[in-house]
Amino acid sequence: MGPVWSSGFRPFFLASAIYGPAIIVQSLAASTLPGFAAATPTWGPLWHGHELLCGWAGALIGGFLLTALPSWAGARAIIGPRLAFLFLLWALGRLAMWLQPFSPAPVVAVLDLAFLAFLAAALAPTLLPARQKRYLAVILILVALFCGNLQYHLGAVQGDTAAARFGLQLFLCGLTFLYSVVAGFLTPVFTQDALRSAGHETTIPFNVPLEIAAALSMLLYLIATLAAENVNMIIGAGTAAFLVHAVRMGRWYRPAILGIPLIWVMHLAYAWLLASMLLRVLSAWNPAVPADASVHAFTVGAVGLMHLGLLCRIALRHTGRPVIAPKPVVMGMFVMLAAAGLRVAGALAPAGPLTAAAAVLWVVPLLIFLYCHGRMLLSPSLPTAGRESYVAP
Repeated sequence: MGPVWSSGFRPFFLASAIYGPAIIVQSLAASTLPGFAAATPTWGPLWHGHELLCGWAGALIGGFLLTALPSWAGARAIIGPRLAFLFLLWALGRLAMWLQPFSPAPVVAVLDLAFLAFLAAALAPTLLPARQKRYLAVILILVALFCGNLQYHLGAVQGDTAAARFGLQLFLCGLTFLYSVVAGFLTPVFTQDALRSAGHETTIPFNVPLEIAAALSMLLYLIATLAAENVNMIIGAGTAAFLVHAVRMGRWYRPAILGIPLIWVMHLAYAWLLASMLLRVLSAWNPAVPADASVHAFTVGAVGLMHLGLLCRIALRHTGRPVIAPKPVVMGMFVMLAAAGLRVAGALAPAGPLTAAAAVLWVVPLLIFLYCHGRMLLSPSLPTAGRESYVAP
């Protein structure tokens, strides 16, 4: 079927680099062109949030899990026609959401919900016989994401914006937990491997009690934010989670990472996760700090930076190239950092120009990724695919 269907990262990462800018262009056009806004999907801000989470981030989740689980858990890879089918479901969901004004809400819901349901159904049989059973927890996280998306569509069918908004919050919590687990596992592993490859003898041991505390504190924090009724609970759980994850992140840092962009960007991305927790605690303590600031710190800062660094690394490694970020991608990391800062600033002191500038800057790194790695994703891998190398040939 061609190289595109030989691994999950190829079609989904390629689609994410195209679809992300499309969402931003649509949103900017809808906010500035009255004639265009009349023909766009309903519930503008909620639609925008849904497509960035369930659409754009959904593609990242699918591509990452389909690529990583065969290596991590020893699961059977989903490739060829089965991979193409999953991608088709994702694409049909996106088409349904864009045609929302002209389609029955139940039909849109079924088409959009199908991707996560079939992704979980496809992964579960491959994980059951795998040697690493703990990765079955991924299925539970996918179920949580599915429930969040389902709640959004139930709200859409009933015309209840509050219910739909809660669905997006549930999806965001599932994504945050998945992010904390994946980033918390990969960042120290990749840091250690990269530093050793660069000639630095270092070890970052796995601390089981701390990792359990990190998972439990994050779970309690997310439950508290979903409940959103007890301010003291949010402050207490959020502060505890922030401190645990700050200790966790502090164990990974080595000064030598500053010379390896694909590593320091992962550390910086995780720092934005900490910033998002801190902003949520501050918003509970002082209503003058909007909760949206926390959301944007996570989605633009943490996810945006990790997306750029991790996808670049996967594209290079799994196509047989040295794991060295191209200079344009490194520039894109700084642009994404600026986008995150402007977006949080726009939430703290609402101003149209700041938000619009952040949106435009957010698009630039995705287009850079598409320019630098798009051809790699469409072409056969080199003979050295799968080998780790941080040294240029």
